Amino acid sequence: RFTIREKIRRGGFGVVYKAFDNVTGQYVVAKELIASGKADLDQIAKEISFLTSLTHPHIVDVKHVDSPSIASSSSTSGGGGGGGLNSSRNDDDFKVQIYMEWMSGGSLADVVKEAGHRLHESTIARYVKHALLGLRYLHEQNVLHRDIKPGNLLLGSDVVKIADFGISTVSNQGASMATTKTMGTPIYLAPEALRGKFSPATDIWALGCTICSIASGREPWHHLELREALPIMFHIGTAQPPDHHPRIPTQLSPAMQAIVQKCFAFDPDERPSAEELLEDPYFEFGPPPGELETFEDFHSQVGSSDCGGGGGGGGDPQLEDGGTMRTDVSSWSTVSPQYGATPPGGGTGDGR
Repeated sequence: RFTIREKIRRGGFGVVYKAFDNVTGQYVVAKELIASGKADLDQIAKEISFLTSLTHPHIVDVKHVDSPSIASSSSTSGGGGGGGLNSSRNDDDFKVQIYMEWMSGGSLADVVKEAGHRLHESTIARYVKHALLGLRYLHEQNVLHRDIKPGNLLLGSDVVKIADFGISTVSNQGASMATTKTMGTPIYLAPEALRGKFSPATDIWALGCTICSIASGREPWHHLELREALPIMFHIGTAQPPDHHPRIPTQLSPAMQAIVQKCFAFDPDERPSAEELLEDPYFEFGPPPGELETFEDFHSQVGSSDCGGGGGGGGDPQLEDGGTMRTDVSSWSTVSPQYGATPPGGGTGDGR
């Protein structure tokens, strides 16, 4: 059914291809995941089965899934034939292919990179509202995304959709869940996520980081000048209020700055839900026109993005996708119950 056209990228959870659906005549995205053994395969199959049931205007639609049977020999039949990906077994490894709708505008990280500068708040407000609508739906379905970032928010012709559910999980009635695995992209992680504790509030924190990124053209925590995962995670896990969050871009309106500040509440129980944020007058009625940066000021300053008044910087945006990671924190020492796990100096991390 599907013909693979080209490889787009390789990430921490598989390879992504551009493909063509020979039934619908449309381009799709094919993501290939590797399951190591039956337990891993069963878990992936369980979560994908649930995710394929999700239908929402701001969630990327899953078109088809090829998942091998544990009893298969070398390959299984399915939609991957005729030039597509083969669902295959290699010893204890199993390949699972997920075919999703093609979003022609790329990710918000791509938008910033191609623009060569930060985005104006009028654009950001629309993008963030779409992301909140998607998050509200996910959280209502008890799904935690756990890797919200510009690279996982995709732009269509007139809509932003949440994508890449490679490390999402179904929570217990929307409650917090604990795990010995720290999953996600380090610069977008909430402090409690470093203890492996995820909840809808950790997705809200990541959305706040996303706003800072696309509003500055730089990564969250860029002012720390740290490029490795573990030092950044150490800082996030030990920083104390009011310096516990990334700098909020000062050119944002007071209303938007207040929203981002709420997303960065140190206590996850104090962060607003996606529903509560959508009820804010900012998203219900639109940004206050008198508070927005003028387009004249925007065009005169896009060559020097300023995140929180920390200095201008060069003309090229520094927003990158970070790199989704999966790190076992079960062996980390704990500084305090309040700040969670802190990696030892000699630890290692997988940036991809």
